[in-house]
Amino acid sequence: MFSGSSQQFEFIEARVPRTPTPTPTPLPTTPPSASPTELPTAHPTSHPTPNPTASPTSNPSQAPTENAAKSLDTLWDAGVRNAGVMFEVIGKKNIRITGIDIYTPYTDQFSVRVYESIGGMSGKERSSNLWIKVNQGIVRGAGNNNPTPIEGLSSFIRAGQKKSFYIDTPGDVSRVRYSPVKINTGNIYKENADIQLLVGTGNDSNFGNYYTERMWNGRIHYELV
Repeated sequence: MFSGSSQQFEFIEARVPRTPTPTPTPLPTTPPSASPTELPTAHPTSHPTPNPTASPTSNPSQAPTENAAKSLDTLWDAGVRNAGVMFEVIGKKNIRITGIDIYTPYTDQFSVRVYESIGGMSGKERSSNLWIKVNQGIVRGAGNNNPTPIEGLSSFIRAGQKKSFYIDTPGDVSRVRYSPVKINTGNIYKENADIQLLVGTGNDSNFGNYYTERMWNGRIHYELV
């Protein structure tokens, strides 16, 4: 689920303070034996137990790999529907896009095609030969106030690289929602420490007419690589 505004709440679990012992013992107390020995050991060991860890790690990892799933939303207020959208993504770190959510009011099944192109999309809006189809399938729309996921993507973007994406839902029905924005196409709309999402266009199907200063409603799913 999502809403027009997003808030994050953090809860910190309360910690109960411990009361120190007024007069601490020099050695920690150990639980008494349930069956104490009646007689002492006749032949106690002359050698202490060796260290349990034979070869501890000398250089633990200082920077573990960050491969947890992450995401970044655009907006969810719709306003316009059409067959498709184009937008650009810039990697601030090395990332792999693993999925894209779109916003559609429909709950039936429909076809979706995802194209990508290295670099910006300016001048490519109506040139199918400058794009590569990276995903095609059938999705079921999740309806109003729910993201509809497009899964099965694996698109690598290195730090500093820009890639363009075109999501097309071929057919006569305008299924994809997006919003007019007062930001020029190609400028940053949303970013975090990992990626930047740039303003794109609303598009007719099959690389048809396009409309600038439009921001796709949805979410990018990615991981750091």
